[in-house]
Amino acid sequence: MHTETERSCPTLAGLLAQIGPDAEASAWDCDNLDCVGPLAADLQREAVAGPIAGDRFVELAAGIDRVHDGIFEATRPGDDRPWLALRAADGDRFIVATRSRGLLDQMRRQFQGASVKEC
Repeated sequence: MHTETERSCPTLAGLLAQIGPDAEASAWDCDNLDCVGPLAADLQREAVAGPIAGDRFVELAAGIDRVHDGIFEATRPGDDRPWLALRAADGDRFIVATRSRGLLDQMRRQFQGASVKEC
């Protein structure tokens, strides 16, 4: 399932907060990253090195003001496929892909003022 959320609400850190403990428990692969903020260079450097531990990713995301482009994939320990993907689109929205219907419903409730739809 996919949800498209307009940038009027969520930041990367805001989305991770909605994901909750699963964000910190996952390993994150980041590709094609273009972002700005006080921790943008750190995030870009660590993304090149390989998967980022979830707790570190959440910490870095708090220092990102805007994501212009990038794909963030979360994999749970012991799994070989991502359970969640976030894609920054045009610097003003995120596309969320997950198998968790509950997470999508939670995001729709949280970001009511934003345009949220299934793709």
